[in-house]
Amino acid sequence: MIKLLDDLEAFEIDKTKLSTDRGFYSKANIDALLGQHLKPLIRIRTGIKLD
Repeated sequence: MIKLLDDLEAFEIDKTKLSTDRGFYSKANIDALLGQHLKPLIRIRTGIKLD
């Protein structure tokens, strides 16, 4: 994800929509996206308990 964000910055892409699959769902990836003020659309498994 960091490489993708670096590439977006290198090409001066400041507005984008990202749609990812479950393989990208991690705290590190979400933190990296939010740190760049991007709002990702990430597919996750339903039925996850959030206790």
